[in-house]
Amino acid sequence: MKSIIPFMLLTCTALAQVPAAVELEQVNVLYIGVENPLSVVSDTVPDSCIVLRPSDGILKKVAPGKYTWFLQTDSTTVQLALTDSCSGTEIGVRTYRVKMQYEVRAVLGSKYGGVMGRGEFCAQAGIAVLLDGFDFDMRCTVKGYDVAIYKHSYGDALKLHNNGARFNASVQEKINSVTPGDRVHFYHIAYQCPGMSEPFHYAGDLHFSIK
Repeated sequence: MKSIIPFMLLTCTALAQVPAAVELEQVNVLYIGVENPLSVVSDTVPDSCIVLRPSDGILKKVAPGKYTWFLQTDSTTVQLALTDSCSGTEIGVRTYRVKMQYEVRAVLGSKYGGVMGRGEFCAQAGIAVLLDGFDFDMRCTVKGYDVAIYKHSYGDALKLHNNGARFNASVQEKINSVTPGDRVHFYHIAYQCPGMSEPFHYAGDLHFSIK
């Protein structure tokens, strides 16, 4: 008798008796615009025989039993058909919910701006970009950003550019020089999230007042 591995962490409709389990890693929905990790496990069908056909999006195999599923769709559900290519057997069809709304948020530490003490501000290592609204933590790659430091002692702003997420040496030096009353502005934040073919610019800026 074939043993059945229970389905986990998914919303699905499937055939009653299927020899494979499909699970979305750490999440029970698919998200638009990112590469959703997917696992397929079977104790009766060899991995080389399992064929997945999505109704929408791009499905890529990244390792035995491991896939990513990138979606750009207006539909609220998508389907995934599974076939045993060695025996020609249809394993089943899963239906997944699609979540279309999430928010891109740039952060310094855990803050999106506002007032920050000098010690806490100088202890930060750089800017991160998060995708809020996900059921799991996903971070995007920060490609670079501009920094403007407004010293309370004089009017002109000191402007620098930083490549990558972490403060480079020159930016870190200026960050460490801030004193209470200064203001720091992070802008033109370029980021790239999983599944994005090219970097995007964050729509907002980060403004901090140092106390």
